[in-house]
Amino acid sequence: MWTCPACQLTFNRTNQVHSCNDRTLDSFLNGKSQATSDLFWHFIEAYRDIGEFQVHPTKSMISLTNGVRFAYVMRLGKNFVDVMFPFEQPYEDNECFYRIGSVPGANQFNHYCRLVNKDDVNAELKKYMRIAMEFRVGQVGTS
Repeated sequence: MWTCPACQLTFNRTNQVHSCNDRTLDSFLNGKSQATSDLFWHFIEAYRDIGEFQVHPTKSMISLTNGVRFAYVMRLGKNFVDVMFPFEQPYEDNECFYRIGSVPGANQFNHYCRLVNKDDVNAELKKYMRIAMEFRVGQVGTS
């Protein structure tokens, strides 16, 4: 494991490319409704039941990382939270993703879901949350 001396984020690869910045969770949550903030923390706590990770605010989003980034909070809206999971294949047969997009030039399919209430973090979504964490972390050092 390598820890960036500037931002203290831990990576599996030495000198991993990333964005060191001074963004904080507070800067993302500042001005958001209590419903959005509660929903964000509910999602994070549900993920903590699956495994250990760090929450890393970047310039434009919040990434979840355990040596490799496996999920992204893309947007904190007025009363919702948008989340993206990168997978190596599209998971078309589901009720939780509103959009699946392939990344040009890569074997990656980004799956987007919108959380509007705590019940959206259900068994189906948790299955994909687990797949994202286990797959991405399992791929470290294989490329």
